[in-house]
Amino acid sequence: MQVVASLEQASSGETVPGLQHTPSARLVYLAAHDTNIALLQSLLQVEWIVDGWQRQNIPPGGMFVVELHRPSGGSPATDFVRVYFEAATPEQQHAATQFDPTGGAGAVPSRVEVLVPGCLEFECPLLVFQEVLRGALEAKCVGNDLLRKWIEDSSSLLTRWSGLKVLRILRFGNGVAMAGALALAAVYGAIRLLRGALRSLRGPSADGFVQISSHGALTLDEREEHNGL
Repeated sequence: MQVVASLEQASSGETVPGLQHTPSARLVYLAAHDTNIALLQSLLQVEWIVDGWQRQNIPPGGMFVVELHRPSGGSPATDFVRVYFEAATPEQQHAATQFDPTGGAGAVPSRVEVLVPGCLEFECPLLVFQEVLRGALEAKCVGNDLLRKWIEDSSSLLTRWSGLKVLRILRFGNGVAMAGALALAAVYGAIRLLRGALRSLRGPSADGFVQISSHGALTLDEREEHNGL
């Protein structure tokens, strides 16, 4: 929930009770153990392969990177999120490689973009991303009293706003556009059900799921072959 609140605070510019940083913070670093990352992976059902490692491996120093973006001339309503998993390769760790902090021509860790289930693409609207995280966790599990109250209050407001928005679309929206949106939602739901059924039959997999790294666009199976797994 720290991630949800931090993104909301950065997007709106308004202070969220319970956070230790201000809305103007450009970088928020949350230190955690590999088990915390594994639990987050399980909650969100995300998948990745970084160079040299197996699927969902969490190497020393591995981390999630969540970026908040705003299009030129945009507003908080147009903000979107991109999620990455980043880790040094085995060779880089063995050589104690010093990374280029500017991200320039020097050495950099392996980074892959992560598609969060519930988001239709890598550029996930902030509102959708927040709802995905809210749906995966319960506010009562948040130990910070101020932050838990903010989450409970904002969830109630968001639910009412979303309901009004849907009613407005149903009443005033273009019929063709609405039908297309409903059809897309139905197809997406069917795909998720099919994917879940396949997973239950053959275990965790993500064939055809595109990851981006220094090697270009590779499917997870192609990346496994590249890593010699």
